[in-house]
Amino acid sequence: MMLLDTTLLEPEEGSELLRQGLDAVRGPALIEIAADACGRLHQWSDHPDLSLRRFTLDTRQFHFVRRPPPRLSESNPEIFSLSANVGGFLLTDSRGNRTAENRLLRVLDHTAEYGIDYVGRSDTAVLEVQYDRLGLRPDVARTAFADLQASPLHDLFYRHLRDLSVVADQLDETALVNSLAGTVSLARSLLLSVSQRDSDRRGALAQSLVARIEDYVGRHLSEADLTPARIAVAHHISVRHLYVLLADRAETPAEWIMLQRLVAARRDLASGDLAISAVAQRWGFADHSHFTRRFKFAYGVTPSEYQRSLR
Repeated sequence: MMLLDTTLLEPEEGSELLRQGLDAVRGPALIEIAADACGRLHQWSDHPDLSLRRFTLDTRQFHFVRRPPPRLSESNPEIFSLSANVGGFLLTDSRGNRTAENRLLRVLDHTAEYGIDYVGRSDTAVLEVQYDRLGLRPDVARTAFADLQASPLHDLFYRHLRDLSVVADQLDETALVNSLAGTVSLARSLLLSVSQRDSDRRGALAQSLVARIEDYVGRHLSEADLTPARIAVAHHISVRHLYVLLADRAETPAEWIMLQRLVAARRDLASGDLAISAVAQRWGFADHSHFTRRFKFAYGVTPSEYQRSLR
């Protein structure tokens, strides 16, 4: 839900409201913010041990320093945050590390002092998690923070967190709770995937295998040669094992891939921006007739009939 939107306010009033809003969700902090700053703050699931937020900011200068509470308690548990920027930003943390890369996860340990500088436009998804919620000791998690970019799960988690913050308003409460539970599980695997112990790394990759397969299919869906055999090879498993992993689905892996293609194609047809033949080619169908046959079998109408029904 939207907690704060200062984009339609007068600049000075908006920047002060931003300061107050951040104080409310982050706790007391030193905030230096340009008078022309404006932004939006969304928040979903505000539990003491887990929250999801999205923060959009446009400013010439934003300097934020937060010190940990003097004493940890139930209201101030040991937590850390994982952030994925949806748009670009320039960040300087309290150690003097500067980041301008648009596709990196950022970690902040809320039990230690940290500082952030934003310049220009930024759009950031933030997951705050209590260490206990992950089932990891704080020292184990903190050891992994510096190596997250090397994790084979880094890009997957980045995309997952970014995309979840985009669609969260469209989810009902049950779907959101389930999505956050999956996000926490994936965060745990992310941290363990760069553990110094081989058993932790192997376990993390095994636990995240289905999520990695789903991500792989989503990224390669437009490629006509995407098959169960190719997916199995890419993940170093047998086709038989792939079928076992996805056995709880209503469709076989091949049928599931086709369903994802059809869903994407129907979305493009609804937009009306592409010709039917272009949509078929874009989503890996062999030709126009193959696309038409599959689409009618799935939805009961041909692609052209579907487009006409939307006019």
